[in-house]
Amino acid sequence: MYCSTFKFSLGTSISEGLVTVGRFDGVHPSIACATTAGRILVHDPHHKPDDPEVRYLNINQTVSGLGVGALEDFRTKQYLFVGTQTNLLGYDVEANTDIFFKEVPDGVNTMVVGSLGENKTPMCIVGGNCTIQGFDPKGEEIFYTITGDNVSSLALGDVLEEGNNNLIVGSEDFELRVFKGEEVNVMLGDINIDGHKADHSSYGLENGTVGVYEGTNRLWRAKTKHRITALHSFDLNGDGISELLCGWSSGRFEVRSMEDGSVLYSDELGSCIAAIVISDYRMDGQEQVVCVTVDGEVRGYNRSMGEAQAAAIASMVARADEEQIQHLSQAKQELLQQLKNLEDNIKAAESVTSRSIFGTPLLGRRDSRAELKGKDSLSLKKRDSTANLGRQDSTGSLKRQGSSDSMQKKDKRGSLILRRQDSNGSYGSDAVVDSDGASESQTEINRNASVSCQIFANYINRTVVLSIQTSPGVFIRCVSVFGEQIFEEEAIMIHPKTPTEYVEVVINPKRNASAQLFIKTIVGTKYSVDHFHVFEEAMSFPRFALYAPVTTVANYEIIEPSGYVVCHIADRVNRILLWVNENFLINHPLDETLNETFLNFKTGVILTMKMKDGEFTLRTDDIEVAGEMIQDLCEFLQLSELESQIHFPKELVRLQESVNRVTEFDATRTKLTVAMADSANLIKTLVVRAEDARILSEIPSMKRFYRSLMSLNEELCGEYAKRVNNFNALLDCLKETNQIIQQP
Repeated sequence: MYCSTFKFSLGTSISEGLVTVGRFDGVHPSIACATTAGRILVHDPHHKPDDPEVRYLNINQTVSGLGVGALEDFRTKQYLFVGTQTNLLGYDVEANTDIFFKEVPDGVNTMVVGSLGENKTPMCIVGGNCTIQGFDPKGEEIFYTITGDNVSSLALGDVLEEGNNNLIVGSEDFELRVFKGEEVNVMLGDINIDGHKADHSSYGLENGTVGVYEGTNRLWRAKTKHRITALHSFDLNGDGISELLCGWSSGRFEVRSMEDGSVLYSDELGSCIAAIVISDYRMDGQEQVVCVTVDGEVRGYNRSMGEAQAAAIASMVARADEEQIQHLSQAKQELLQQLKNLEDNIKAAESVTSRSIFGTPLLGRRDSRAELKGKDSLSLKKRDSTANLGRQDSTGSLKRQGSSDSMQKKDKRGSLILRRQDSNGSYGSDAVVDSDGASESQTEINRNASVSCQIFANYINRTVVLSIQTSPGVFIRCVSVFGEQIFEEEAIMIHPKTPTEYVEVVINPKRNASAQLFIKTIVGTKYSVDHFHVFEEAMSFPRFALYAPVTTVANYEIIEPSGYVVCHIADRVNRILLWVNENFLINHPLDETLNETFLNFKTGVILTMKMKDGEFTLRTDDIEVAGEMIQDLCEFLQLSELESQIHFPKELVRLQESVNRVTEFDATRTKLTVAMADSANLIKTLVVRAEDARILSEIPSMKRFYRSLMSLNEELCGEYAKRVNNFNALLDCLKETNQIIQQP
């Protein structure tokens, strides 16, 4: 178990995510972090007597990436790499010299140092605006590739289990891409920050979700209300399996099991955690987990501990175990009691026939609320307000008072328990009336009640609808639906204004994604106040649910797409039809040939599918949709390779237009740069002449030169604004070009 072993403060604010640790002299570990003032702070607790413990490196720009590593040999000292939105700096902290200074037009958002693929030479890999670049010790670019959006995280690991490092890239388009060399090998969804451990990849999302993949299969995911700010992995208990270390925006530090996500240890720090690093920071032969907060607090954790600490933790664990056992024992007794009550209710419902209370028939009672004991006493059962969990007995006696025709008494919840005395002095069965006047028979649903769910397309509103229908007499009070990648907040809850037997949940996915919908429906009768039942349902949401057969869309002119994909599949057409039925809102007969046309009723994209003599033809003008469908079909048929022929003329035209715009913006950028350079030289001349005039006391000439200087400065500010707008437009065009190239 971890325990806090040291704590100190850096005395300055730290930028989130920009913290690393390295052996800059080849022996002693030091913490390097970026401050909010555009400087790099290096904390060296093992410094020489004449050197300061804290040193600063002035960057004079906003630091956007920070890394550490050895580029020449892993046994030599490590170097510090600092990235900004315009350049990359390699810095030797010990010698206080630059290794290289490289201009990076696409900026540096994140970086990692290590070897990639079969090339065992370590490199500094940086991710920027849709680009990934690798630099050698001399600052020369030796690796370059592109991705679909701005890179937000990088990691190295053998995900494909081939003995070489793969590059794991998280980007702002919620995708996790695994690169084998310069090509994407695997794509997974919903990722934008990651850590890694051998064949495990952990990820965190801005909405508070954290999870772990083993290879390409996700093991687990969990969600909190706080934002994940740091992830790392470390072997907590020495069993050879790393645990996941999580830092949160609330200042909470957690250690979770890599296998199931259970929390093994947690601690609270004073502010948002900026980063988590692993190092033998105290040089005692054991690695510590070091947490750094944005306020500059540094706290170290170690799994080794003294006898007193071990005894205290063992006592704490023992108390926790004892409390857990007591809690489970109590829960067991409650469940046994609930089971007994349910069995009694079923027996009572089967045996009790229709009876009358005050002339009103009481039908289908599930349990008997009162039981006559002799002539003068009545046993009452306490009503449990929790729906669907049975009832807990609570007996007592009620003396009959006088010889009135009826008796009334309120139970502990305020409901009336009514009894009627027959002419011979005996009592019939009881009824319970809620505070709103509804009797117990009116608040219990039928034993055969059911809830049915169905997904269909609403072509008028251009949405997919999940309908929930109950059996007659059963009313919906609340519906909650959880669907990953389907809803913006992953879940939605519907509260009907009035009890109803039918509810529609509008589903408007932003992308083609398959998911499991977990539906919980809270139902009761029309008069139910606090007695409800929960029906749970799980169903699959088709990946291409937004595509509807054109036969169901009226008055729509179909124009055959010019783009197509043709491939030969050595499989029966029935297998293809099974894939179609599983991924589209259609029930196609399995004994017919495939010749279907679909329309995306949200975007208007036309899609046709044909299968004849083993030749599968997919026609659409959207190359991304075609790639998604071919990949999904290959996964369904378990095909690792599929030869195909493609032709997308509209995409080629769009790519050419994008490249032309990039060329135009780049040419304009060059002209603006040259013009600004000429103006800068003229500024130097004017400053010198103005100072000469001042020294010679030629005040009119000095004023004239300074007026010219002010006018030129205003022109430069205007030219700089033009250059900024041009640069942003150029980045947008480059991003669009990269996205076209990266489309599957």
